[in-house]
Order: sequence, then structure tokens, then C-alpha cells
Amino acid sequence: MLASIWLAARLGIIDRDASPRHRLPSLLVYHFWLLWQIIKSNVEVISSVLNPRKEITPATVDLDLSCRSDLAKTTFANSITLTPGTVSIDIDKGVMTVHALLKTNATPQAFAEMERLASRASDGAEGVISPNRRLGERRATGGVPGRRQPGRNQPEQEE
Repeated sequence: MLASIWLAARLGIIDRDASPRHRLPSLLVYHFWLLWQIIKSNVEVISSVLNPRKEITPATVDLDLSCRSDLAKTTFANSITLTPGTVSIDIDKGVMTVHALLKTNATPQAFAEMERLASRASDGAEGVISPNRRLGERRATGGVPGRRQPGRNQPEQEE
């Protein structure tokens, strides 16, 4: 195995994508950050479920993605799904639909840092468009299943 690695390195076959050692620091930072987010979300979901006075208000939100690669989009979507109380539903044409257990968590700002860190961990610094990018059109639907507000590729529904 070592001989194969040496030979591949000698022939110049190993590139940054085949051997992502350069991403290790950002991957470690992201994984520890994600672990902390999972712990915080667990506490929030448990307190919401066990507290009878706290109202659970599910909602969905559409996020305009700034991730450039499919790997970064997949990492971001999986991170959302791993975090208790949220699940990524769909990715279509650079827009990700996310369902959140609490409407307060269904905001673009709630996902902006996760997307930025997932993109940086997956693609490196070149995969991040800009930390100050325009948030784009994003909207919460108020948790009403089957009913979305008119918007991108969504016709108005008659009631």
C-alpha cells in the first residue's frame, strides 16, 4: 500500500481532490462545531416536547444555496438532517427546502453559518462564495402542510 501511494505521488496522480489532507483542519473544526449544534438542538427539542406550555410550530423554509459543489450541498443537507428538529426535504435548482420543528428555527439566518462552514469544510476556502452574500428570497410557510406561499416555481393554490 505504501509503495502504491509513493508511486502515485511520484507520478503526480494524487491531486487535491484525491488526497484532501488540506481540508483536515476545516473538517475537524466543522465536525466539532456540528457536534455542539446537535447537542444544543437536542436540548431545545427535548424542552419543547416535555414542556406542555411551549407550542410546537412546524414550518418550512426555502434556502438559496451558495455552495458550489455537490459535496458541499450534500454535507450541508446531511448536517441539517443530523441536527434534531430540522430535516432537509429537497434540493432543486440551487434551492433547498428545510422543515423545522419550531418556526423560530425556520429562518435563513439559522442556517447561514452552517452552510458557510459546510461549504468551507467540503470545498476549502475556494468553495465559499462570500460570507456577506445576499440572503436571497427565502420564506417560511408557517407550518401548514401542503400550503406554500407563492414563489419560485410554485403556483398559487386556490382555497
